[in-house]
Amino acid sequence: MVGKTAEDFLQVQINVDFRKEWDQTAIELKILERDPKTETDVVYWELRFPRFFTNRDYVFLRRCKVDETRKVITIINQSTNHSNCPPKSGKHRVKEFWSYMVIKPTTDFDKPGLEFVITYFDNPGIRMPAYISSWLTFTG
Repeated sequence: MVGKTAEDFLQVQINVDFRKEWDQTAIELKILERDPKTETDVVYWELRFPRFFTNRDYVFLRRCKVDETRKVITIINQSTNHSNCPPKSGKHRVKEFWSYMVIKPTTDFDKPGLEFVITYFDNPGIRMPAYISSWLTFTG
C-alpha cells in the first residue's frame, strides 16, 4: 500500500460503514455491541456469495490492539454467538471462523508505508470440491 499509513489501513479494515462502500460482497455489516474495557466489538456481517450459493453470515468478536513499543497493530476476529443476532432464515451462519492480521508500519504509524499478513480460517459448512472452493476464494 504505497502512500498509505498503517493507521489508514487499519481504518479500512475496521470501519464498517466505509467497508460497505468499497466491498461489494458486504450486504450488511454492523457493530452489535462494543466493550470499551476490553476494546472488543461484536460484529455482524452478511456476505454475498456467488449465484447458486446461499449468502453467508457471521457473528464474531473483533479486537484491535496497537503496540507502540513493537510498532505493530493486531486485529483478531473469532466467531461467537450473540443473543440479539440469532441465525437468519435464508442465510448460512458460519459457526467456525477466525482470523489474525498483523499490520507493521515501515517507519511509523502515521507515515506512508506498511506490511501486513493475515491468517484466516473459515468453515463454510458445506463440502465442495477444492477447485470450487478456490474459485470462490478468488472471485468472492
